[in-house]
Amino acid sequence: MNYESFSSNCIFKLFFIMSDSSSVKKQILAITGFKKLNPMQIKMSETDDRQIILLAPTGSGKTIAFTIRLLRFMRRPGSGVQAVILAPSRELALQIAGVLKKVAPSYRVTPLFGGHSFRDEANSLAANTPDIIVATPGRLLDHIGRRNIDLTTISSLVIDEYDKCLELGFMDEMKRILHKLKNTRLTILTSATAIDCLPESMSLDKAVTFDFREDTSGSASATPDIEIIEVPSPLPDKIGTLIDLLRAMPADTRSIVFTNHRESAERIHQELRKAGLPAGIYHGGMEQQDRQLAVTLLRNGTTPILSATDLAARGLDIPQIEAVIHYHVPTSPEAWTHRNGRTARAGASGKIYTILSDKDDRPEFMDADRIWSPPHSGSSTGSSQLPVTLLINLGKRDKISRGDILGFLTKQAGLNGADVGRIDVEDRFSTVVLTPESAELLLKSTQPQKIKGHRFRPEFLS
Repeated sequence: MNYESFSSNCIFKLFFIMSDSSSVKKQILAITGFKKLNPMQIKMSETDDRQIILLAPTGSGKTIAFTIRLLRFMRRPGSGVQAVILAPSRELALQIAGVLKKVAPSYRVTPLFGGHSFRDEANSLAANTPDIIVATPGRLLDHIGRRNIDLTTISSLVIDEYDKCLELGFMDEMKRILHKLKNTRLTILTSATAIDCLPESMSLDKAVTFDFREDTSGSASATPDIEIIEVPSPLPDKIGTLIDLLRAMPADTRSIVFTNHRESAERIHQELRKAGLPAGIYHGGMEQQDRQLAVTLLRNGTTPILSATDLAARGLDIPQIEAVIHYHVPTSPEAWTHRNGRTARAGASGKIYTILSDKDDRPEFMDADRIWSPPHSGSSTGSSQLPVTLLINLGKRDKISRGDILGFLTKQAGLNGADVGRIDVEDRFSTVVLTPESAELLLKSTQPQKIKGHRFRPEFLS
């Protein structure tokens, strides 16, 4: 039996012929490949509550947890749009949709978000009604306003990172959405941080709270292995201290440098590149494809340093982040929590560095295990030994697969398969990790640059 049919059988047994919570857990393990569920996921597999606030650290498996409860509540696939999952960012919406497609292959999952073709989304909704919609609030309202979605069949609502979704900037959109969704009977709110009170429009008078933020029982949501280090800066302009800190780390250390402003993220990115450090940039003013590419280069190790605003504090599922650096003091305890949650995910360890000068006011929510000053160094980290990423302007829309790209590189371009690393195929572009030597060999190749008849121009990023 192939994986797809096996998963489908598991789904139907789990969600339509449930006998007890024990069989639920066994089926989820079979589908996901997990060795065991953590206590939070077990709780969500057993509860029958229909108004739930789920609090847990980032990287603790919240998506699987709320997915278990959601799918237990749903009807058979093909019954119209049954569930809406709201997320505050495009990246988080795509991440959730990816998990759902793996865990519930029998259900049609459609992500809706800004920066994506609205017409393509509308055509997809018209051609194949989804069972589950994962959306950002603004884009969902756009489709509701144009009557692209039948709201009468929606019985479940999940708001991931609800503290962010209910902030002032989203509040009006959320009120309008909640007013439209009149038939919801299951509501789940999740976050790593709680808010003092929910707006009256939520109508969650029977909500139960499952708080796993300080679980130390050995589960995936237990306190991660994190060391917090204070780094003194002798100058208010902390860029020199940041460069020394990054050069003191191994060259391939994946790090996110957090700032409070786009302009600061851009300046730091420029200064790090001038210093010979392999840095990328990520903030809300960038095009979606550029942000997506920045995350890909961080994940595959080509640019293991990311200069970013707090937009990167949520929704980026990159397990290998080894260091979080607070260049600017976070503006709130919630920002501190979510930034720090980018490291030590899924049981890994991580370090958190806070760079402080005499001009910085140290808030009470910031603490440190020790103080350390990195040695001053004028030398580079040797970033030339890092991998190179080949950017190909062909993707899923061009019917290109990983196999097509690998075949081109090994058969047409003559590269050794061992020199070809991770291949990512997105909608409009693809990336391939190469050794510097194989990248140079490809540049020297006189062979026509074509994949499945599509001509392309190779571009190398480092």
